[in-house]
Amino acid sequence: QVTPEGASIALYRKDVVIGGDIQDQRPTNSNLSDTGITYDFIGTDPDTLQARLFIPRDMAGQEFADAFDALDDELRVVAPMLFGQNGNGVPFSVVPRNAGVRLRFSAPLGIDDGFFVGRDETGRVTELRCGLAEVQRVHGATLDRLLAARAAGGPFIGLDDFCRRVDPQEDELEALVRAGALDGLPDGFTRPERMRWVALYRGGRRRARGGASRTGEPRLFAEPEVPRPPTAPEFPPRRILALEEQALGYLLSAHPLTLHREAIAAAGVMPARELEAHVGERVRLVGWQVTQKPVRTKHGDAMSFLSFEDTTALYETVLFPEAYRRLAPWTLTRGPYVLEGFARDEHGVVTVEVDRLQLLRDVAAGAPSRLPDPTRAVPPSC
Repeated sequence: QVTPEGASIALYRKDVVIGGDIQDQRPTNSNLSDTGITYDFIGTDPDTLQARLFIPRDMAGQEFADAFDALDDELRVVAPMLFGQNGNGVPFSVVPRNAGVRLRFSAPLGIDDGFFVGRDETGRVTELRCGLAEVQRVHGATLDRLLAARAAGGPFIGLDDFCRRVDPQEDELEALVRAGALDGLPDGFTRPERMRWVALYRGGRRRARGGASRTGEPRLFAEPEVPRPPTAPEFPPRRILALEEQALGYLLSAHPLTLHREAIAAAGVMPARELEAHVGERVRLVGWQVTQKPVRTKHGDAMSFLSFEDTTALYETVLFPEAYRRLAPWTLTRGPYVLEGFARDEHGVVTVEVDRLQLLRDVAAGAPSRLPDPTRAVPPSC
């Protein structure tokens, strides 16, 4: 914590520790009260999926400080678990949730946070910005030519100017258009019109003869002139988001679940923000998987902690060994899922003990869940 008086280490309500193998002083189903233990691990932090630390002592008292110091001594011999592995790693000490790494540069970079986010007139962050390197199927050499052309000749004034100065491959041009990277060109085109322009450009290039065989090489003849494409209204927001996901591999402008509103509405799920009001009850939620942490019980049985979110809240779940044996193959993708289980409250942390999990696509189709294709699965990071 940095204050005007200086920097200090402070503990916060959501501080966490690394080391999921540490044995609780209060095992599951134990009758020990809070006053009978020094510390306990309860639930998981939704940002890191590390166990939350509970020390039933006054934070300002010496008892708390002593307990924390003793825990730190134990943590130094604990090795982290890597996703999909149970091998040893480099031991970690206590790491607060808000810990981070600060980089210092010997010279100014010439950018501020406006390079990464957009803000409105009040200073509120309204958008996140990603670099062109995030657009799939666009080669680094093309990006280098793009940056060099913009630096040498100023902003591009249209698609024809962009293609003449950058000379992208047709697939690269299409990917940039689909991602919305060229929406700022002052040519007045809608996204559908730009895609039609790309199709005309592609056809003209294929008909042209005498050009160089590789992008970036000089051509014997000028690029074929592309006629103005037929007018077309802008795509609806849903179509814009789908194109963004295709081009980037993820959604930047909206939550991924916005593409599944109709299916979610028909699935009969409750919003995650209402979980606390349903503790002790069976709940049914939709979830986009954020991260997961497989662990083993003291008896060697595999289980997993998983964080999900809907458009209202982030929430935590646990797959105990019996459920994990049945459902683990379905957790290989981010989803979206429809999951069911009982909501439990342990020391103020609501966790869903999941015993049923299906892909939303299968629920919407009324079909039995099909195992995800392991060649296309993208396990969330731990």
